Amino acid sequence: MAAQSAPKVVLKSTTKMSLNERFTNMLKNKQPMPVNIRASMQQQQQLASARNRRLAQQMENRPSVQAALKLKQKSLKQRLGKSNIGRGALARPVLTKEQLDNQLDAYMSKTKGHLDAELDAYMAQTDPETND
Repeated sequence: MAAQSAPKVVLKSTTKMSLNERFTNMLKNKQPMPVNIRASMQQQQQLASARNRRLAQQMENRPSVQAALKLKQKSLKQRLGKSNIGRGALARPVLTKEQLDNQLDAYMSKTKGHLDAELDAYMAQTDPETND
């Protein structure tokens, strides 16, 4: 196969200005960069924060948002129950060592061994004909 050579493409100049002149003009007309970028960013953030606070205040004043917030507060109160603020440890009775031991024994009696014994007793009471 013979290699085909691409025809030479000639573009006519559409401007009388060279690239060097064009970029030189762009550099001359370029806006100066802010000296302190951090200060300008901080200013933008403060302005945005003020706008966000204003928007939040406007949203709070809308009747639909107020109704939704009231429903949310009621729902939270229903799920959480009454407030325990101020009760703290003073409302708890002080238990003796013997009382704590009795509570522990009662809890441990409900362990697997005790439940197995209850199951065995129940199974012994059932009708022997149904076990076959």
